[in-house]
Amino acid sequence: MRSLFIGLTVWSVVASAGLASAETIRENFNNGSWNPSNFSVSGPAGAVVDGAYSSQNADRSILRTVRQYYTSNASPLTVSATLSYALSGDPDFPEVGEDIAFLGTRGSGLRDSNYSNEPLNSLYLRIHNFNDGYTSLAAPYYNVFELNFGDAFYLDPVRVTVVDYGNYVVETFRNTVTNETRDYGHSTSYSSGFGYVVFSGGDLVRWDDIQITGQVVPTPGTAAAFGLGAVMVSGRRRRR
Repeated sequence: MRSLFIGLTVWSVVASAGLASAETIRENFNNGSWNPSNFSVSGPAGAVVDGAYSSQNADRSILRTVRQYYTSNASPLTVSATLSYALSGDPDFPEVGEDIAFLGTRGSGLRDSNYSNEPLNSLYLRIHNFNDGYTSLAAPYYNVFELNFGDAFYLDPVRVTVVDYGNYVVETFRNTVTNETRDYGHSTSYSSGFGYVVFSGGDLVRWDDIQITGQVVPTPGTAAAFGLGAVMVSGRRRRR
């Protein structure tokens, strides 16, 4: 926690000095895994299945970013990914199986063992393809919003996009077959003290074609180096 605080504090100096820039990372899992420079798994069972990330079992292993991201009005974090649900595997009910998916920002990257291994300390979407397509944006133990999209909305792959402005979050859900789109925006003051982006869900959930654009919170060593540079640049500007 102290490391993140240091990173965020120095990052504000870096940003104000004009040295900060956003980065974009992408992952399509085409090689049967993920780039370990960008992503890691918290839990025992995450894997690439059907060319996409799957948490695999009730442990709901989390795919999380290696780096943490800063969010603000000036530096919004944009996360997009394609969500689909696999077939049930039951020959008597071959349709898409019922399951729940999670996508979060401001996350610790860990699982909450007291809450069915959902993301711990995160602002995250809870996306059901059953229960009338019940979809919500949750912080620990309460919902920022709750909506029903209808089960049919999630029969096809859905492109989910979250833009996190720090005090406001915009979510867009687009059915990639019908192009039906739902857009929502919500104010939130939730802070976990962390900045990881997380993906998980039940056995049948598949996350693919992930793209994340945002400003990375430096590690303490990097932050100190950049902070010193920022102070030096600021001093030069003042002397001029």
